Amino acid sequence: MTQDAPAREEDVRRIKEMFTELEAAATAHDAVALNGRFTADVTFTVADGRRFDGWEQIHAHHEERLEHHAEGFRTWFEIDAMAFPTPDVAVVSARQLWSAPHGEGVNTGTWVLTRKNGAWWFCAVQNTGVTAGQVY
Repeated sequence: MTQDAPAREEDVRRIKEMFTELEAAATAHDAVALNGRFTADVTFTVADGRRFDGWEQIHAHHEERLEHHAEGFRTWFEIDAMAFPTPDVAVVSARQLWSAPHGEGVNTGTWVLTRKNGAWWFCAVQNTGVTAGQVY
C-alpha cells in the first residue's frame, strides 16, 4: 500500500514541526516538553555513547542536563534526509547543532519515529558527536 502525496507531505510537515518543538523545549530548559513525543519504550543513545532505555531514563538524563548544565545553551536541527520504510515508520537523518558559553558543536543522528493512533512518536535515537573538522 502506498501513501498519497498530500498525506506524505503532511507527515513530513508534522515531523519537521516536532524537531522545531525539540529546539524550543531545549532552549526553555523544559525536559517534560523535550521528552513529550518519546515513546515509553524509547531507546536513546546520546553523543557520548551512553544508552538510555525507556522514557524515564532519557527524561532523567535530559532533566539533569537542562537543570544543571544548560546555562546559555542553544540548539537547532538540520534535517538531511527523511524516509518512510512503511506508512507508519519514519527514519530521519539530522544534524543537531548547539552552542553554549563553553563552545559549540555538532551531533549527527538517526531518529526513528512510529505513528501510533494517528500521531508521530520518537521511538529510537542514535546521536554521534562530530569531531571538529570532520566531514558529515
